[in-house]
Amino acid sequence: DILAWKQIYKAQAAPLARGFVLHFLTYATGAPPRFSEDSSVEAVVARVAAEGHGLRSLVRAAVLSDIFRTK
Repeated sequence: DILAWKQIYKAQAAPLARGFVLHFLTYATGAPPRFSEDSSVEAVVARVAAEGHGLRSLVRAAVLSDIFRTK
């Protein structure tokens, strides 16, 4: 149920956010981020950590990232 999902999300916010960003960038750019772009993905996740890894913040940070803008 949704309450269980919220507990899981709170306990594993950073890994779930990273997975979302990877999948979002893959879909949005048509190609998965390369190994050399891992630091950029981590920077996106770290940038929204203070905001609680919210979905809107993750999408905005991913769209403003170098990965998205250069592919």
